[in-house]
Amino acid sequence: SLMKAVMPGFLLHEWRKRKFNPRLVEMGITPTPARGPVEFLGSTYGGHAIDLASLNKDSVFYCLGAGLDISFEEEVAKRTGCHVDIFDPTPRSVTWLQERLKSQSNPNPIGAQFTIHPIGIWSGDSSLKFYSPQNPEDVSYSLTNLQGTEEFIEVDCISLKSAMQRNKHS
Repeated sequence: SLMKAVMPGFLLHEWRKRKFNPRLVEMGITPTPARGPVEFLGSTYGGHAIDLASLNKDSVFYCLGAGLDISFEEEVAKRTGCHVDIFDPTPRSVTWLQERLKSQSNPNPIGAQFTIHPIGIWSGDSSLKFYSPQNPEDVSYSLTNLQGTEEFIEVDCISLKSAMQRNKHS
């Protein structure tokens, strides 16, 4: 189709993922069309396509699940000056984020633009089981136990609406 010829594969993938993802709609997120050029920011693993023209220093920017790669979020913060709220309940990710953004011995110059929330975002406010990965070197836990492990952690989750209320965002 014409869209495939015009858009690189990763942009097409991101567009489809955002436009047709019913879970985002459940959480109250409605995709909007880009107002400016869309560009890819961050690493190959943790990067995303974004329209930076729609963001400025007063924008509300939420990261839902950081893992061990916030290259995308760091680039957005640098380029727009906006504050980034990171929601990730996994212990290894929280520790890594604190070291990366809050280290006293080697402060990150944009660390003040980030707030770490060690909770998950879900369709409601509840405690959920996050199943451990099979490989202890991996960071991603699974709600649906994708890797068939028996170990899990219980994590507090809140809805996007509750997160926004806590942060006084409209």
